[in-house]
Formats: sequence, structure tokens, C-alpha cells
Amino acid sequence: MMNVIKFVKTGLFLALLSFCNPSFAFDNFQDRINIFLEKCFKNKKIEHNFQSDGLNFSATIDNAEGLIYWEKIKIKDDYNLYLYFFEFENNDYLNLCYRNLLNCFPIDCTAIVENINIDGYKISPAIFIIKEKYIVIAKIGCYYPKIKWEHNKKQLFDYFYSGKDIVIQTGCGGPLVWGK
Repeated sequence: MMNVIKFVKTGLFLALLSFCNPSFAFDNFQDRINIFLEKCFKNKKIEHNFQSDGLNFSATIDNAEGLIYWEKIKIKDDYNLYLYFFEFENNDYLNLCYRNLLNCFPIDCTAIVENINIDGYKISPAIFIIKEKYIVIAKIGCYYPKIKWEHNKKQLFDYFYSGKDIVIQTGCGGPLVWGK
């Protein structure tokens, strides 16, 4: 009987924890993506694995070694939101891809230096979250409403950021800033 009570208490605790912070709720990356889309964009038109964002934004990652899962999603609304999800076999493959990304950062394949902010950089507003064996990217056009973008970034952080991950944020034409 005591084990049943302990199990129920643990289950309730985890359920409450996942309600308060969705990033604790899922062990599987693909499940987390699906729940994120369901909770945050349930009334929006979602296009899975779209052909192009016109800028080849994820070219450095698309054919990375050790890539075991990828998904590109376009959220169609008054303005388009592009989401990119990449999962690697392990952290070593992620680190290799991350180094390649630093050497050929979107859009112009320019090298950037880790933890060095750049005032002007030719790029669309975007956020990159690099963690464990995953890369999550969200990108918008420069015309996207700022308040809506801030809301989308908060959702991404809630579902995919653990507090110790690498984060790169870019604005329209710069800046490129490291950290949340």
C-alpha cells in the first residue's frame, strides 16, 4: 500500500512539474516537438518538411554526420514562423555539427566565434538552442511582429531550454548575441 501511495505522489509531482515547465515532461525529442506544436500552434496551419525557406537557412546542418532525425516546420499565419529540429546520434556528432555551424553560420556561410557578439550581421531574426544531442532553430522574417516573436521565443525556451544550453539569438541585420 505504501508503494502505491509513493507511486501516486511521484506521478502527481511529475505531472505538476510538467504542467509548470514543459521541458521536464518528455524524454523523447520527437514527442516533445509534437506536444510543443499541439500546445502552442493548435489553431495554426502547419506544413511539415517544407521545401525551402528561400535562404537555405539550415544548409550547414542538413547533411551533418550522425544526424538521425530532422524536421522542418512552417507555421503559416499572417506571418510565417520556420522551425528546424535536429537530433544527433550522440553529443560527439552534435559537437562536430556545432563546430561546422560556427565555421559556416547562416546566411552567408560566415565564420563566427563562440561567445563573441556581433553588432551587424546579415541574417533574419532567429534563435538557435544547442543542447545535449539536439539543435532547435526558429526563424522569422524581419517584418514579423516583435511581441509575437517574443512570445514564440518564450514558448521555445519553455519546451526546449534547460538553463545550461548554448543559445544564439539574431536580430534583423544583427545583432548576433550569445545567451538567453
